[in-house]
Amino acid sequence: MKNKSAKRSANKTPASSSLLGKMLGTQGLAASSQRQIDANTAAQLLQQAIDFQQANKFDQALAIYHELLAAHPNDYRVLTLVSTVHLHLKAFEQCLTYTTKSIAINPNQADAHDIAGDAYTYLNRFEESAASYEKSIALKPDNAEAHYNCANALKLAKLDDQALVHYQLVIALKPDYAEAHHNLGVILWQKKQLNEALLCFNKAIELMPKYANAYMNCGNVLADLNKHEFAVAHYNYAIELNPNHAITYNNRGAAHNKLKAYDFAMEDYARAIELDPNYGAAYINQGNTLLALGRRDDALASYNKAMQIDPNNSQSYTNRGNLYLDSQQFDLAIADYDHASELAPDNATCLWNKAIIKILLGEYEEGWHLYEYGWDAEGPPRGHRKPYSQPSLVGNDPKAAHIAKEALAGKRVMLHAEQGLGDAIQFARYAPMVEALGAKIILNVHKPLLGLMRTLSPDYQLIEKEQEYAEFDYHCALMSLPFYFKTTVDTVPAAVPYLAVDQSKKAGLKLAEKKGLRVGLVWSGSTTHTKDYKRSVPLAKLAPLMELPIEFHSMQKEIRPNDQATLDAGMPIQLHISELNDFTDTAALIDEMDVVISVDTSVAHLAGAIGKPVWILLPVVPDYRWLLDREDTPWYPTAKLFRQKTIGDWDSVIAELVDALKTFHVQ
Repeated sequence: MKNKSAKRSANKTPASSSLLGKMLGTQGLAASSQRQIDANTAAQLLQQAIDFQQANKFDQALAIYHELLAAHPNDYRVLTLVSTVHLHLKAFEQCLTYTTKSIAINPNQADAHDIAGDAYTYLNRFEESAASYEKSIALKPDNAEAHYNCANALKLAKLDDQALVHYQLVIALKPDYAEAHHNLGVILWQKKQLNEALLCFNKAIELMPKYANAYMNCGNVLADLNKHEFAVAHYNYAIELNPNHAITYNNRGAAHNKLKAYDFAMEDYARAIELDPNYGAAYINQGNTLLALGRRDDALASYNKAMQIDPNNSQSYTNRGNLYLDSQQFDLAIADYDHASELAPDNATCLWNKAIIKILLGEYEEGWHLYEYGWDAEGPPRGHRKPYSQPSLVGNDPKAAHIAKEALAGKRVMLHAEQGLGDAIQFARYAPMVEALGAKIILNVHKPLLGLMRTLSPDYQLIEKEQEYAEFDYHCALMSLPFYFKTTVDTVPAAVPYLAVDQSKKAGLKLAEKKGLRVGLVWSGSTTHTKDYKRSVPLAKLAPLMELPIEFHSMQKEIRPNDQATLDAGMPIQLHISELNDFTDTAALIDEMDVVISVDTSVAHLAGAIGKPVWILLPVVPDYRWLLDREDTPWYPTAKLFRQKTIGDWDSVIAELVDALKTFHVQ
């Protein structure tokens, strides 16, 4: 996204000709050089020069201005006029020469400071530009245009907090200034104040209904809010108003990619590249979509093209590193992540991606430390950090010192869930460790987990995730606790069960008398998961299991249309959709199984947490928590991992399951 800053018109004179004529023509000008010009003649010459300037006849205008200066070299008004001509001619250094002379003679010229600000802006000397506008504002505090230009300069100087103040002053002085609302929205968006930014963009559109950039930036905020369909609608409006804007096509392509409308995404990237063949970001996003389509070689070519266009763009290396990670080329992935971090040391996305591969490789000390960058990485992957006033156990900066463990005695510590339900189940195991330090535990978790989490301890206070709560001394995200406790692969707290089954819930289950082996099945997860296409298995692929003399039960709440067709065709799996209202119900159903077979979903975590045998089906490159090249996991002693050997090959995994079930004996 580019914030197109409005600049003052370079051929705009700082005052009207009549006013200047009055200033020069009525006071009498003393000769101070080779030629003496009387007041009437000076006024006539001045008017003629201004007329030439307004007609864009700059050479003639300059000739007359210099004639006047030859007679009156210290007349600051003529010096200021000469500076406006040089500003229009893009002779910015010469413009500053004349504004400097003029201001030295009379520093109380708001117009001269404005002109200097314009010249500094064009020279990319943004802090000097802002300082000039500030001097103009000191002379004319109610000049909304000067505040606006000052805000733009500060924004370009990356002094966003100061820019924000000036945009707010512009709006206070001139509430119908659409561009000020828009640019204020850009700053709020970049500060991740998304709802406030949205209000600003909507106000800009209300004031200027054909404001293409405001529609585009509305789309950007909506995309960050994961409202991708609404984002696409706003990009459509922006493109209708400005059909040749490459950035909007690129951003709409990224939104289409999130919606898995890959064909539309590819069309958008193609159009963006057609409009701007050197648009590196479009090649990066094109690579992302190609990777989602499984076209790795084409994706690699797109990332390499982006690097060719801009070798210093860290995003190209980050995304290529992701490709190498998916291709099990871990050394190449780490090399790309490291190079991305060298190019952009403060880019949290680079460090987050490196965290994922480090945890996957079992390098927990570095991995869980880098995992803290997930709050600020693109997305952000760990969600938006809540602005609690109380301190976090691990600080709000990955480099911050931790709260000392002995400081927790007698304190109320709120442990809050993030990301998915399975994540909360997996990392709730750390709550007793915090309690053991003398803390009083408050668990802030998703509503479907409240009943289940009560089984951790009757002493814990449970708060629903979306509920506001402030009665605590410290807080910590559950998934930051491995970092706080310096967990390694060998020190994972793995005593199970750490969650319990509510036996009374079994009365609501519709189960016939058990006649043989009972197996729970979960073959797909949430369709909104970014990597669902890797982890979920089409139900039809489980057909070889159905040939075994086993009783199969679905643990799923949702059935996809294609899978429902498979069930309707006669696949013998018992459904329990109406019986599963929350995770206490699911736990009760799991407890009635001999073994649970699940893809990487919350049910797999729940089975492991209550100590039930669970067989987890994993893609070639699994989620980081499952490590590599092993059938067990340090997180769940009762789990066994069944891994793909090649990308997309579930058939061999199902064959292994058949063999394992044939020899499975209930413990």
